[in-house]
Amino acid sequence: NNIPGNVAVFDIKGNYIFINPNTVKDPELRAWLIGKNNYDYCTYRGLSMDLAIDRDNQFKLLRENGKSISSVEKRQTKEGQTAYTSSNLILHEYKGEKLMIAYAIDITELKNAEAKVSELKLFYENILNNIPIDIAVFDNQHRYLFINKEAIKNDEIRTWLIGKDDFDYARLKGIATDNAQLRRNQFNYVMKTDSRAFWLDEQVNSSGETKYKERRFHSYDNQKFIVGYAVDVTLLKENEKENEKITKEILQRNKDLEQFSYIVSHNLRLPVANIMGFANILNNDILEDLQRSQFQNALYLSTKKLDEVIVDLNNVLQIRRDINEKREIVVFSNLIDNILSSIQDIIMQEKVKIISNFEAINEFYSIKSYLHSIFYNLISNSIKYKQQNIPLIIEIQSSLDKNKLVISVKDNGSGIDLSKNKDLVFGLYKRFHSKIEGKGMGLYMVKTQVETLNGKIRVESGINIGTEFIIEFELDN
Repeated sequence: NNIPGNVAVFDIKGNYIFINPNTVKDPELRAWLIGKNNYDYCTYRGLSMDLAIDRDNQFKLLRENGKSISSVEKRQTKEGQTAYTSSNLILHEYKGEKLMIAYAIDITELKNAEAKVSELKLFYENILNNIPIDIAVFDNQHRYLFINKEAIKNDEIRTWLIGKDDFDYARLKGIATDNAQLRRNQFNYVMKTDSRAFWLDEQVNSSGETKYKERRFHSYDNQKFIVGYAVDVTLLKENEKENEKITKEILQRNKDLEQFSYIVSHNLRLPVANIMGFANILNNDILEDLQRSQFQNALYLSTKKLDEVIVDLNNVLQIRRDINEKREIVVFSNLIDNILSSIQDIIMQEKVKIISNFEAINEFYSIKSYLHSIFYNLISNSIKYKQQNIPLIIEIQSSLDKNKLVISVKDNGSGIDLSKNKDLVFGLYKRFHSKIEGKGMGLYMVKTQVETLNGKIRVESGINIGTEFIIEFELDN
């Protein structure tokens, strides 16, 4: 009688033997029901017989299998409201008599609360599914509890992924687990430090396009669950790259302007001044024939020097114009063979040993004339600045560093003092060996052509040790 629920005991036929006050509060009605069944009760209370039929069916099922039966009854109260009762029915033998014991509690408040929770869950899921960013909720084992439609648009996969992790998803899609491991590392960091994690995801989609997403993890409710979200920043990254490219071009053009300014102020001014001076002198009628001949020869040399400077300027400008030249597959081994054939007499005369190794990568899609010029100038430079009385060895090889092509041209020549001249090595008209003939044009041309091909070049060198030029090109997917 003191159990806070509805308790009733029935005989094997379904007639009431006992009813506690919580089930039927009216003592007269409770006494009247003893020996009667649910059909009698429904008739007396004017209730639908559906309730009596449902309970009678449960009695039959219990008598057949002898197991306990649990169910939830939904009914309408006198006030027209919906009520719910959770019932348990068991078969029990007492003093040789089989009894059916029913225990029920009112779960209307619980069901209403569940309905409210479901309603709120649907409400918030609708909001999360319409937010244009990826959102996911994980348990503290990094298993998915929720994923919005922006993160995974396929409904079946989204449903399948609940309770699973990113490694399961990677196996399902047949993709590498690199990103799954990265996310697991970030997840573990958040769990360990109870802080936030930020990182950039770079992925190639089925169309071959690279997409960038900025991802974040936050822990909530004492790390009971982790919320992750991601924003597509592909457009932003593309704009950044474009801005970097434009900035790089502007800086390069500024360098070009500085070089041209240097040429005009230093290399053009002197021959022009000489030409003007000699021309003025030659207008003098009192010059003797020998003097006139000397001044005419000097005028010719100044004019020749002016022509050389103009040719150099044209060569520099031509590099920028030729960038639209047709690209093709360039075979390094063939290119080097052609260059060596063209300077075979110099190689024989200087007793140069050249070792090339292109096993790592022997082909590159680029502008052939540029690569020919780059290798030609570097090889010629090594020969020009070799050490006396030491056989020159030039080593040329390619290698792969992640997604980069690396080309090395190394020699055992006289070398450069980089502690003094590091910033001048690739400058226009910069020379470091006064006793050796040259204009200081070759390395400037090499650097300009490498950078025009979106590459980078650096130098390592030491006096009487040798020099190594290292060129790097990014490789496309």
